[in-house]
Amino acid sequence: MFVHVFCHPNKVDQTIKKLKTYSIFSDVKKLDKKNAIKVITKKPILTTDFNRRLKIEKDLTKLKTVRSVTIFTLREKDNKYNIIKPKSNKIKHIFFDIDSTITHSTSSIIYREIKDIFANFTSKNVTIYFCTGRNKKDVESLIKKFNTSPYGIAEAGGIIINSSLPNEKFGDRTEPDKLFLFIQDNYKKVQMDNKQQSRLTEVILKSESISTIQLNNAKNKSKTKVEIHSSKDTHHITKNGINKGTAISYIVGVDELNLGKDHILYSVGDSGLDISMFKKTNVSFAVKNATKEAKNAATFTLKKSGIEGIDEIYDHIFKFS
Repeated sequence: MFVHVFCHPNKVDQTIKKLKTYSIFSDVKKLDKKNAIKVITKKPILTTDFNRRLKIEKDLTKLKTVRSVTIFTLREKDNKYNIIKPKSNKIKHIFFDIDSTITHSTSSIIYREIKDIFANFTSKNVTIYFCTGRNKKDVESLIKKFNTSPYGIAEAGGIIINSSLPNEKFGDRTEPDKLFLFIQDNYKKVQMDNKQQSRLTEVILKSESISTIQLNNAKNKSKTKVEIHSSKDTHHITKNGINKGTAISYIVGVDELNLGKDHILYSVGDSGLDISMFKKTNVSFAVKNATKEAKNAATFTLKKSGIEGIDEIYDHIFKFS
């Protein structure tokens, strides 16, 4: 069977040279479509060969010159085989982390081009959600500015904006505050992130002032029922069961959406704070500048960061459509 490979600009010849070294392919040639290659596999790919399809897609997208692939499969019917092109008609939903995912790496400012990219997604009936560690006020403002879904996830899962929950609180600070008091008594150098302590459902500590090992030791000794999720600069302490992933599950399963089999969920992030989100979505992307643990947890690691990284996601989802 065959695979269409979509390359980064001016990388077709380099990619063809590399693909010709793969023993599973019998032929590799350019397509008329710009930056595209058609690859013929020696062994047919059946629609039932899920693991094989996934491996081929992962192996090809690992190439630095490749942006995305489309795998055409065969379906057997009455001893005949029909070519099946992957369907892309499922209703799509994307949950975006914000900081260091769609912002400049050195600041909290979102790339100005993101608004246009989001518009491209929504023009294809994709629903976009913010799923972030930022506070409720920030997320409400960004929802209006970028015209995303009225639902949003703030405080790393603790707040679900526009939900039917009392005060939109999915979590509370009772257990996180207990742990913080214990830490204050035992780790004198610990620093709360004062810029972010308007939080209703979590406690945020500066990672430079206390290690993950120390935090987990404090959690065990204090017997507090909390979750600890770390971003690049901070530790987010929430009540057990409160994280980005469970917030997504609430939105999907409870709060009016009730998504079924005709929907597919994507997520995009950069740190350990996003791993729970990755686990609750069908396909996850770690940006190029993501932490090692985030990359290991994601379905795919992008070859680029920022705007180019989000463009990669667009290519992956829509292929040649």
